Amino acid sequence: MSMRGLRDSWRAVLGIAASGLVMPFAQALAAPPDFVPWRADHHIHIRSQAIYDAVGTICAQFDKRDCDVPDAAHPVRGAVDVIAALDEAHVEKGVVLSMGYFFGSPYLAAKHYDVARMTRAENEYVAEQVARNPKRLIGFFSVDPLSDSALDEVRFWADNHRLTGLKLHFANSGVHLTDPEQVRKIAAVVGLAGDRKLPMVIHLRAAREFTAEEAGIFIRDILPRAGDSWVQIAHAAGWYGTDQIMFDDLAAFAAHIRRNDPVTRHTLFDLTAVVTSATTPDEAAALAKLMRQIGLKRFVMGSDYDSFTPKSTDDLTRAKLHLSNREWHVVARNCAPWAC
Repeated sequence: MSMRGLRDSWRAVLGIAASGLVMPFAQALAAPPDFVPWRADHHIHIRSQAIYDAVGTICAQFDKRDCDVPDAAHPVRGAVDVIAALDEAHVEKGVVLSMGYFFGSPYLAAKHYDVARMTRAENEYVAEQVARNPKRLIGFFSVDPLSDSALDEVRFWADNHRLTGLKLHFANSGVHLTDPEQVRKIAAVVGLAGDRKLPMVIHLRAAREFTAEEAGIFIRDILPRAGDSWVQIAHAAGWYGTDQIMFDDLAAFAAHIRRNDPVTRHTLFDLTAVVTSATTPDEAAALAKLMRQIGLKRFVMGSDYDSFTPKSTDDLTRAKLHLSNREWHVVARNCAPWAC
């Protein structure tokens, strides 16, 4: 979700703490790796005016100091803005993820949105924008997986072919994976997308404590429904930054990957907004250690534009993550099958 202030507010509510995973400080102070242009930014958002309005509605529910209400005079960004951001960092391709999932959010229930109509309109907006530069932009539609219209929207775009894959955002949709009915609905959406051979980007972490148990439920009861489709786990199974919950969730995936569990054979992780200015040397070292355990080939770069840019993300990640030059070259040049 591209609401920086709201994310920070929810982090405070959750009481997010340092990981406590330690690596020798000398390693944390190693020189940052050299600049290597990414092959793709795997996590970009552009949004219509309707999404800006929805963000304003959500922000009205929080303290004004904790949520950035969009300026009434803000520009609505589109393909030309994305290309400029990619060019600034010499990034070849960009994967634009629709924010149509917003309209089914329980945080917006009081608005009584026509969820099906407004989700379709937002997905159409993304389709129109990526069509302006199809050589460099790839688009994903999105749905609230708990909405009544979710399956119809997946069918429409699977047949339409203007957008390549599906984005789900569990936090925005108020998902609780301890609720069997919600798991059933999400599994149906993921299963349909898998049957139609659509790649997926899934923001797994909810805006609250998301336990390793829930990560296990996702891996056991939902991920297998994707079949042979690729699934990219947004924010490396976290949500804006590094914390113990993120490490626990990522470790749950690592356990399956290390034993070659077939269910995770097509699972990738993006590093979007994972390394932040608040990331400590110990947290950065712990993340790098988990990345090596999982395999660097499974990690791709993303910026969370329009909240951040590829350049700012690249600068921060290289400065703080401290992979070796060889390791950084692998990660920066990784590219998901649908992007390159």
